[in-house]
Amino acid sequence: MNRAVRLMLFSSIMHSFLGVFVKLGAVEIPLMEQIFFRNIPLLLYGYVRLRKSKASLLPKKSNAFLIFIRAVVGFSSMVGLFYANAKLDLSVAQVLYRTSPMWIGLLAVFLLKESYDRNKFIALLLAFIGTLLILRPQGYLGIVPGIIGLYSALAVSVAYISIHLLQDRESPDLILFWFALSCVVLSAAFLPGSFVLPSTKQWIYLFLVALTGGLGQWSVTIAYQLAPAGEIGIYDYFGVLLSPLLGRFIFSENISLMKILGIGFILLAAWFHHGKKFLAKNKDRR
Repeated sequence: MNRAVRLMLFSSIMHSFLGVFVKLGAVEIPLMEQIFFRNIPLLLYGYVRLRKSKASLLPKKSNAFLIFIRAVVGFSSMVGLFYANAKLDLSVAQVLYRTSPMWIGLLAVFLLKESYDRNKFIALLLAFIGTLLILRPQGYLGIVPGIIGLYSALAVSVAYISIHLLQDRESPDLILFWFALSCVVLSAAFLPGSFVLPSTKQWIYLFLVALTGGLGQWSVTIAYQLAPAGEIGIYDYFGVLLSPLLGRFIFSENISLMKILGIGFILLAAWFHHGKKFLAKNKDRR
């Protein structure tokens, strides 16, 4: 198992546990407060990296709009993800978020003028069926959080496409810095009047939200630098299997037949989206 695969699996695990700590903290800590503390370490990390390399803190004028899109749309995606984690079963929120690769493939047709082959269309169709099966057991009260969870996946897809467009034009540290800065500033605007002084237990949850979120984002960034997305993207779906188990043992969430079928459809969608490329790459190496 090479380093890129290990990092991708580690990232998937970290993001699954991030959902756990967001859900635990949401009992007492407001959503925007969680997002604020989640991004403070990333902001400091990005700033230190830029200062150490003596790079500018400002993007090039020609890239400012894409930096803005990545930052603001990425922030809205994080809000949607944290909200879905708090309101839905952990496995449902995590699975909905991991439909983002399918949305990236669809959006790339319109925004990047990429071709859309049959496998990508089948993957999107299977992911849609899986989403309907997963949301159905949630009942009426799960519809709005479910839609917000889907929006989170769609929004992060737009953010990732903007990162792709910024490739070789701005450093990853600068993109990370402005994303974290935007999240801190925008979430801080909601803190007056809603800030809750965390208890010792809640401080621990906030620390773990920041730790797992930061480690997950760092490891996935390095993984994609070491190997193409088509080779390692499929390993991110390990979280689809892990999250239902975490939800069951930590929150006593029910693992229904409909949920299992829905997860199965999304894993099958992941296979159509990533699996054939993965097999082709490995066959070429033999």
